Order: sequence, then structure tokens, then C-alpha cells
Amino acid sequence: MTGRIVGDGSYFDPILTHPSWNSFDLNWWYAALSPDWAFTTTVSISRSRPGIRRCPPVISWNPDLTLFTFENRARTVAADSSTTIGDNFFRKPGTLDIWAEGTVSLSRSPWIESFALPDPNLYAARALEISLRKKGISVGGGAASTTDSMVYRALRCCGSPPPVVEYRGRPFPDIVFPILNSSQNWFAEMLLKVLAREAGDTGSWTKVSTSRSGFSSTP
Repeated sequence: MTGRIVGDGSYFDPILTHPSWNSFDLNWWYAALSPDWAFTTTVSISRSRPGIRRCPPVISWNPDLTLFTFENRARTVAADSSTTIGDNFFRKPGTLDIWAEGTVSLSRSPWIESFALPDPNLYAARALEISLRKKGISVGGGAASTTDSMVYRALRCCGSPPPVVEYRGRPFPDIVFPILNSSQNWFAEMLLKVLAREAGDTGSWTKVSTSRSGFSSTP
């Protein structure tokens, strides 16, 4: 298969993070970015568990799409010591260089953390590329992403080839329920951006003002 798989994130505006969010928070699920490709915003650190004492704990990524570099600087410590690795995953701003620091107690059971990535559109494209590869279909140009609405405008206009697959989201009540039931502000944020986009705006921060502790829309 020639060409590339592109995560086209131009349905919303290209600004994926609100300027008031703290830089460290951008690493975590509660500050996941607000792209078109919503299902790709976090990656789980799966089965993070103690290793041999004084050695790095075992950390695996799921799904592992080989999009980033990861350095495990954490250490396994005695069973009666504390575990501090939970808040010590870091990413160099603007890059895909990630590392972990801190300690994991030998008595600590496995657990999962969720980590947000800086380019979820690329992550979606890469996930599709790998899925195709597992089915025996190679993609010559690999995966790429864009938030520029002009780059692939011709492919979205009338007369372009019909879509191969279309996916429609869940019913509106299914989206509202987690917003109200568990204070899922990321769902609220995405919903408001979609409403702004459908109303004729670009789904931009100028029309949708949200935060992780609460949300509101501006007229």
C-alpha cells in the first residue's frame, strides 16, 4: 500500500491545550489533549510492578506503538519502603522523550497509570498503521498527522473518493452520563468543542472555555 496514513486533526482548531494548564499536568489523563481523534489521548502504563531489589521495576506500555523513547530511572526498594513512582513520570515538553523516576516497593501490587501524549492525531494514525500491518498490509509512507485544515482540503470536498469507513459516536445520553456522574470534564470539553464546531465555529478556545475543575461555554 502506497501513501501515508494521516491523522487529520483539523476539525477543531490547532490549539490542543489551554494556555492556563500547568505544563506538568499535560503528562496525565486529566489533562489529555483535545484533538479530533479522541480515543487516542492516553496510554496506560500496564503491569508496573516491582523488580529485583535495587533494579528498575518492570514497566510495560499498552499499546506500545514505538512512537516515543522511554528511560526507566526508577528503582525497586525494600518491602517496608514507600512507592513514589506514581507522580514521577516526565516528558520533555514538545518531544516524545519520556522517563520515570522514583521508587517501587517490593510489597507493591501491580497497577496502571495513564499518560497523555502530545500528538494524539499521530497516535491514531500509527495505531491504524500497526493494525493494518498485523493483517499483512504494509503502508509505504508510514503514519503522519496534521492540524492544518488546508493540507487535505481537496480530499474532504465534494467529488473526492467516498470514505471507506464511517463511525458514528455513541448516543448523546451516553456522553452526558459520565460528565454528570463522574465529573468527566474531558468529555464535557470535547462535547462543547463539537457543539461549537457544528454551530459554525472552529471548535476553538475562543468559543469554548473549559478547565479540568469545571467548564463553561462562552457565547
